[in-house]
Amino acid sequence: MRYLVAVGLIVSVGLLSAQSSRPHVCYAVVQDAIVNPALRDFLKRAIETAQRDGAECLVVQITTPGGMVDAMQEIVRMFFQSPIPVVTFVAPIAGNADSAGAFIVMAGHIAAMAPGSRIGAAHPVLLPVGGGEQGSSEMERIMTEKATQAVTATIKAIAELRGRNQKLAEQMVRKSLSLTAREAAEQKIVDLVADDLNDLLRKIDGRTVRTSAGVKTLHTRNAEVHEIRMSAKETFLHFLSNP
Repeated sequence: MRYLVAVGLIVSVGLLSAQSSRPHVCYAVVQDAIVNPALRDFLKRAIETAQRDGAECLVVQITTPGGMVDAMQEIVRMFFQSPIPVVTFVAPIAGNADSAGAFIVMAGHIAAMAPGSRIGAAHPVLLPVGGGEQGSSEMERIMTEKATQAVTATIKAIAELRGRNQKLAEQMVRKSLSLTAREAAEQKIVDLVADDLNDLLRKIDGRTVRTSAGVKTLHTRNAEVHEIRMSAKETFLHFLSNP
């Protein structure tokens, strides 16, 4: 009896060891979200959770009409400084990453899109400034030009760092260019087109990326998926920040 118990314990330990050695990815879904400080804080927590849990990567599935430039820039910096690979994914099918969302998607170590989705239309839009009609119009023109120059430099820097198409990235800002998933992949704005999360994990398996912690080769085929959801507090704050 003691022998059988010992054998059972060994088998159980072996099974637990095999399960724990299976790679996993963390998965954060940003569905129809406005880019704002609440989203920034959620993605910061998602990166920290994925790092703490030893995930192969963090997949950020996103659809967004855009949002605040300041929050977008902070999210881009977080992705650049992330010690684990961040994979951005415009999904589900017919999703969109417009305006500030285009910057976030392109900042991923790997960027992907689902069929029928779109990316771009990233020209900045400013709220009207006060004052007299003539002065206000001239001030708006100056501020719009300054904002356009700044975000153009930002998207070109993202494209340069990630090896993406700088010329088309600039047109996404200056001319509000939008691209389909197929066009974006062909023109090297993103890396690939994937039908869904499982297809994405198959296609990025074996890819090598450079993070702030060094070079990492992804092992994502058949990986477990650990979803990270917005907390009640994050959801509430995001709701309050949505214009």
